[in-house]
Amino acid sequence: MRSLRAWLLVLLVGVLSLAGFMYLSNEAGEPGGVAELPRVQMGNVVTTRQDIAPRVQILPEMLQVVQMPSEFIHPLAVMSLDDAVNMLTLVPVNSGVQLLRTAIADPNTDFLSYRLNEGHVAFTVPVSDITSAGGMIRVGDQVNVMGLFAEDVAGEALSKFFLYDINVIAVGRDLAMNASAPAEGFSSMTLEVTPESAQKLAWAQNHGTITFVLKSAMDGEASEILEAVTAESLFGGRQDFRDLEYLELLTRMTALRGAEEGLLEFGHGDVTQVRRELGYDRFFWDNLNPARPPVRR
Repeated sequence: MRSLRAWLLVLLVGVLSLAGFMYLSNEAGEPGGVAELPRVQMGNVVTTRQDIAPRVQILPEMLQVVQMPSEFIHPLAVMSLDDAVNMLTLVPVNSGVQLLRTAIADPNTDFLSYRLNEGHVAFTVPVSDITSAGGMIRVGDQVNVMGLFAEDVAGEALSKFFLYDINVIAVGRDLAMNASAPAEGFSSMTLEVTPESAQKLAWAQNHGTITFVLKSAMDGEASEILEAVTAESLFGGRQDFRDLEYLELLTRMTALRGAEEGLLEFGHGDVTQVRRELGYDRFFWDNLNPARPPVRR
């Protein structure tokens, strides 16, 4: 009797299970089938293997690529190792988290300090079209720096190149080297110089006028060191300049002779009146001798 009851119970359970199976199949719209679970869309994402401090260059061993449901991937997450390796962290990044694009930057374009060679600094100078080769200097060019200084600064008025082969690393705020055209309307350039050269630039800016001479891209050799140009050297040498000075002075003296009939009354030993009339306190009576150059005392 007990055996019969057990078989009836098993039969009842089977019938109920079959009925439930058929009901679920009908609900799924697939007669005789089984309802499928929704498929999960997966995607790759870069995560960190370790904690990374800010301003650290990312190495391959710091990262890994994992798969996870797309709905859990952050919209700003980095998807490929190539997009993260050698980048620089801007903020602290914890281990095991998705690496976000907002947490990294390219040190070659976003950080000027990473573009400087060791032992060099960045020095920004104001420029105009006149002092920067018509405003056509670009990032990656080299310039020579020339200063123009007055007599009260340099002892005599002169122009002189004082820095050579200087790299231009920014034009305005543009750091890109592959621009198809120079930056428009820039008013400053940033140069890569040694600390000593930065001091020279600062002094020259405050005591004279500086201009930037663009070097040819074909000129791979170091620029020739040039002597300063003064009024004397510009006229072909010291003696030529003195001869020219003498002729100018003689012309002025001749005019003064013609205008001042009473010049000789001062005598050969007194030229105070002559100096005052000429506005030239270094004039001596020997300057009137056309056979010899002016005397400087």
